[in-house]
Amino acid sequence: MGNQNDYAEGHCPVKLTSALSQDPWGGYSECVTVRVWMKADDFLKAPEIKILSPITEIIRPTMKKRKNKEKCDNARKLGDTRVKCYRGVTQLLPHSNTSFAVWELVHDCVKAEADSVVSVSYKTTSTSCNVSYTVPDPIPDFDLSVNQSSKSITVIVESGDKVHTRWCYQQNAVDCTGGALAPPITIDPSQSRSALVKIPYLLPCVCVEVYYTHTDARRHKKCPFQKKSLTDVRDVWSSSEVTLYESIFKLSSQCPVSDLKVSASLCWWQQEHLCTPVLNSTLEEKGGGPNLIYSTSEVDKHPQMCVQFSLQGSHHISCPFQADMSSWEVYIGPGRKSVFLYLTSSVPAKFSAQLCVLNEKGCTPMGQVHSVTMDGNTTQSRINVPLHFLAEQPCVQVWQSNPALRGKRILCPDYTHNRCGVYAVAVLIFVVIVSLLGIFIHRLTKSGAAG
Repeated sequence: MGNQNDYAEGHCPVKLTSALSQDPWGGYSECVTVRVWMKADDFLKAPEIKILSPITEIIRPTMKKRKNKEKCDNARKLGDTRVKCYRGVTQLLPHSNTSFAVWELVHDCVKAEADSVVSVSYKTTSTSCNVSYTVPDPIPDFDLSVNQSSKSITVIVESGDKVHTRWCYQQNAVDCTGGALAPPITIDPSQSRSALVKIPYLLPCVCVEVYYTHTDARRHKKCPFQKKSLTDVRDVWSSSEVTLYESIFKLSSQCPVSDLKVSASLCWWQQEHLCTPVLNSTLEEKGGGPNLIYSTSEVDKHPQMCVQFSLQGSHHISCPFQADMSSWEVYIGPGRKSVFLYLTSSVPAKFSAQLCVLNEKGCTPMGQVHSVTMDGNTTQSRINVPLHFLAEQPCVQVWQSNPALRGKRILCPDYTHNRCGVYAVAVLIFVVIVSLLGIFIHRLTKSGAAG
């Protein structure tokens, strides 16, 4: 029997209540119960109850009396249910107050899945109203505790039902992926309310998801490093990859690299752990998207011409070019107070050379620019670069100046041979002086003995 206080004169006589549907193999759903209160004269006004859910159902209740028999039959048609009820039957329970009797129609159960809407309209010839209920899609609440030194996150949930948790990389507004490296961990609050999640790279897009165990459960996600400065940029470089194509190269990572403010410039690989920056060689990003794409169509593709990526004062060097990609070669030879540059080129081009002095920021140019134009055959050409600044021990930077290619090769003469020559001359002069001094002393001693 319904509660008489649930009915209020002048209000919509429809009420919806819900309870969790017990379906262990399906997604989240609820059983929605429809209650409608009707007065005796409402049955004379062509009442109609329309239930809109995944399936539409129409109920047209009627009341009849039968002598010595009380019965309620449901006569069904396609998309239409007629409920014929008599006084005193279980579906229509009479209530009474000082002025009128009220019947309660109970309809069990409208099964509705998460985020779906159950809408019930009630109308007669004199009134009309509508009541709706949206089935929620519940998510569990949780807290995080980050340990950056061990690259782990502790997930702490509230008491209640079992939940799954996992880490993932938020790659765009929709996708948060971790793949086989991030299998879900089940937390049973009755046993323990926490779980330890290990993460290979602590990146800005690392997130943690917690969700109930039913199928297609809605996920509650928190991203503890979002919009924060990185404490260790090395994880960005370790998780990144440079891919070279015909006229571009791409820097990709687990996170959208375009959000990290990475810059790229050229450097010349001298030896292990030493790549000399090429001045004014910053590369401009081409296009958009989660990856950084740079054009190589105007870059000198020598194997020692590398790309230096920079982020928050940290650098990562990648040398993507192969030996057969360069169209010209150069090597250095000694000269008298000069160096000779010997060039070969498979394409017509103009090449230039200039002395420069190595420092932390690159190779600072000095002196005059010397050039030679080649017609693209296999004939070797030579550039003579005078060494007017021997005290600085300069290097020589060489580049293709027309048509211009970005990047300058840095070649450094071996000044140790010059030092050996100076040392040899000094030793020779010392030997001559000692010999002359010995002869002079010998003659002086001999003349003194004769006297």
